[in-house]
Amino acid sequence: MSGLTIVSPTAGEGKTAITCALARALPRLFDSYVRIGSDASDATFVGSAIGLSGAGTRPLRECETLTQDRALVVAAYAGDRTAQIIATHVDGHRSSVVGAIVTGAPNGAAGNAALRAQFADRGLPLFGAIPETRSLRAATVAELAAFLGADVIAGADGLGAPVESFMVGAMSHVSGVPYFNRMTRKAVVCGGNRIDVQLAALGTPCQCIVATGGVTPDPVVLERAEVEGVPIVCVEAEAVETLDRVSAFLRATRFRHADKVEVIHALAARHLDLSAFAAAIAN
Repeated sequence: MSGLTIVSPTAGEGKTAITCALARALPRLFDSYVRIGSDASDATFVGSAIGLSGAGTRPLRECETLTQDRALVVAAYAGDRTAQIIATHVDGHRSSVVGAIVTGAPNGAAGNAALRAQFADRGLPLFGAIPETRSLRAATVAELAAFLGADVIAGADGLGAPVESFMVGAMSHVSGVPYFNRMTRKAVVCGGNRIDVQLAALGTPCQCIVATGGVTPDPVVLERAEVEGVPIVCVEAEAVETLDRVSAFLRATRFRHADKVEVIHALAARHLDLSAFAAAIAN
């Protein structure tokens, strides 16, 4: 059996997403494939951080013993340091590494010759780079509320809606509507007493409102939110502290939603050299 361990320098760099994309691509990458657990198999994909207890904490030398074979490194884009970070991570185990995939690359960097040159200079095969994609960072309103320790005070039916972006409350209703129209699938963070901002946000595509300062919004806002099916969650913290918590939430978001599978599958087909990857693990 040919085994492949998927590793990364730190947790949350895209191993699960890439594993899903590669698994979906198996039928067209090889003449035959089998599911994990069958009697005979050509390839086994092992994600080292898919939410399992203790996962994502093993260094490469330990991960290698899981399959006694080769490793694919998945790493988040880090500018000019991307290839160096990966090279340091695999130091002493270079012979086991079939190549690397970069995630979260900014627009234009996914096919950038300079990025490829980084890897070429270090003798590391690069199978491609997945661009930063908001929908892959999405989490539900319920997950956001739980992370913030927020009380849901309106629109509970919309807790399953995905949040892809965040906006801070504008100054007035007049300026607020054009401002909030800039983004869809958003959560709006604003003071609980800002009825003008809240109504402006509710007049645009909005997934939820995070009311800060421990202030319950006006009943007019709550009624409108119920009609629109937009959750309003209330936190005791002020806006600045809440935004810090939101930043932490974004860093903790993982690839654990079924609707993300089609997204990463399409991105992989468009931005990765899957033929080169298949050849590397078939040798």
